[in-house]
Amino acid sequence: MQTDFLIVGQGLAGTWLSYFLQQAGCRIMVADHYNPSSASNISSGIVNPVTGRKLVKSWLFDTMIDFAIPAYHRLETLLGIQVWHERNIIWLLQTEHDLNNFTARSATEGYTNYITTVQRGGWHPAFNETAGIARVSGGYLNSPLLIAAYRNYLQQSGCLVTDRVLLNEVQLLPSGRVRWKNIEANQIVFCEGYLAGNNPYFSTLPFAPNKGEMLIIDVPKLDVGQHLVKGGVFLVPLPDGTFWAGSQYVHDTINEEPTPHYRQEIETALQRMLAIPYRVVKHLAGVRPSTDKRRPLLGIHPKHKQLVIFNGLGTKGVLMSAYFAHLLANHLLHGHPLPPEVAVEPFLAGG
Repeated sequence: MQTDFLIVGQGLAGTWLSYFLQQAGCRIMVADHYNPSSASNISSGIVNPVTGRKLVKSWLFDTMIDFAIPAYHRLETLLGIQVWHERNIIWLLQTEHDLNNFTARSATEGYTNYITTVQRGGWHPAFNETAGIARVSGGYLNSPLLIAAYRNYLQQSGCLVTDRVLLNEVQLLPSGRVRWKNIEANQIVFCEGYLAGNNPYFSTLPFAPNKGEMLIIDVPKLDVGQHLVKGGVFLVPLPDGTFWAGSQYVHDTINEEPTPHYRQEIETALQRMLAIPYRVVKHLAGVRPSTDKRRPLLGIHPKHKQLVIFNGLGTKGVLMSAYFAHLLANHLLHGHPLPPEVAVEPFLAGG
């Protein structure tokens, strides 16, 4: 089988890249061995404009969100589903210091559209008393629904192979093309999440994966309406009436196994937040494909031009994936340069 691009992995990176390449008229095949614990499948899907102790916007936030939202709406139309939901995020502020910081940030140029309210006192009787709250304009993506619906779309289009790509099965051909099993492509693009660290062609890239653990909880007496809640952990209402609660950042153990220690950390945070009982339904864990600079990594291998990578979306996959997939598609098809902050060539010069 002849194709233009073979894409390995169908998380958010692989989904968006395959979409933009198909929209440009390319022949594509996607190879994906479904992993229910992948970062794209168990992520909260939250897009939070302000992050960290300094309450700053993420790198290129305005540019990426202005691109991402219309792009998600186009995919919704294609697939006949709704996956992007604009939501206010209620930050539960524990101290006067937190309240003062949010008040100052809300008056800063570039933030007034995002931080819409800062006020003293509590927010909801189901939550323990706080010094105040901040209301931040954000949203969330139903990432598992998007991944599943797009997977079905690829399958119906004859563009999906449900299999794991092993590197010893990938052949670099004298013609400059690449072959895997019965598929021959101009280029193979690795969108394989944290497993990219095992790829010898890209092993010198500054990957820094981290593990996240989260709980699905049932809180029968909690109704937060159309809000997401940020306290010691995030609370995201799910379509079935349960809540996603998390998440942790673990750097010393990189696997997809839930642990009692980090479950207890999340539960401790929940007990500080909630004034009502809850029940744990499920405990999940996954690994985020992060990098040391918290920037994605994408581009063509400088020595083996048929090898391409798109990785490192970390905690910002919902925000970053569409924007950088579009840049990578234009790079592959038209030679448009990639931003130096994300280009892989400097790390692969010796390879």
